[in-house]
Amino acid sequence: MDSMIDRNVCPRTAISFATDSFRWREIFVRAQVSALFVIFWLWRLQSYCTMKLVKDVAHGEQMISKTTTTPISVGFPLDYVDRSAKYSPQDHINLMENNDFIFNEMNCATWHHGREFHCKIEWDEWMLVNAFVKLGDVVIEFGARFGTTSCILSRNVGTEGHVISVEPDINVHGYLLRNRHDHHCNYHAVLGTVSNTPLFLGSSAYAGQTSSSGKGPSLPRLNVTSIERVVGTRINVALIDCEG
Repeated sequence: MDSMIDRNVCPRTAISFATDSFRWREIFVRAQVSALFVIFWLWRLQSYCTMKLVKDVAHGEQMISKTTTTPISVGFPLDYVDRSAKYSPQDHINLMENNDFIFNEMNCATWHHGREFHCKIEWDEWMLVNAFVKLGDVVIEFGARFGTTSCILSRNVGTEGHVISVEPDINVHGYLLRNRHDHHCNYHAVLGTVSNTPLFLGSSAYAGQTSSSGKGPSLPRLNVTSIERVVGTRINVALIDCEG
């Protein structure tokens, strides 16, 4: 009887063990396949996120580049001359006759001005401009007054360069802008000051200066960063007159 039980039970136990082993192996293989499937999609997801991050970074760098190089308008007190409206250097009215250091009185007589005007008072500045300011320079001029030196600066930098002429005296702003128009000059006019703090104008005359204290409202102002964003490049030359 015992032998019969052994003969009947053992084969069934072996078969059951083999079946269970096969099922566990199947479960293990399926688990491996599932794990590989999950790993594959995680890799795809990581690749997508990485590509998106690269694209976002590239887009961000492009936007930063556009922000720092594309001109934007800040409005008053900056009167900006668009590149499409610029005159060539040859179209400028030249106050230095043939650039041979001889003062041209006939051209100077065409300048619009107030009661006090001495055209050749800045002759030494014209000489410095002709000696040091070149095509493509970006110049900020403090103390433009009626724009005589501004126009010579504009002529020297050409259409690729920029001149930012700063004039705080409201009494001469009209003359500065009219001379720019009538004499075919390209300077941008700041009708106020370039400063991070409030400034006041002491007197409306030659040699008038700005100061940090005064009566009435402070002068309109911009900072250098705003101006450089408008022109789309860095300032590399500064000319400072007494009004600056």
